[in-house]
Amino acid sequence: MNNLNCLLCERDGISVSGERYVPGYNFNVCRMHWEGNLEGWGPHYQEIILERLRQNNIREPPRNSNGMLPREYPKP
Repeated sequence: MNNLNCLLCERDGISVSGERYVPGYNFNVCRMHWEGNLEGWGPHYQEIILERLRQNNIREPPRNSNGMLPREYPKP
């Protein structure tokens, strides 16, 4: 695991320590982002998450019933 900071806070230029490893995605997020995206990763975060998946050769997970990327997803 290379990233020790919240991937989504880094996107916004903030340096917050990650507290939660996101299973299947290979990044950490802070408590605020983990708890704030209970229904799936919001549309405004999808591009940065998809970029991280591409960097790590991880397939994009199927969207959940809300049409969003699920918070957790086991790698196939």
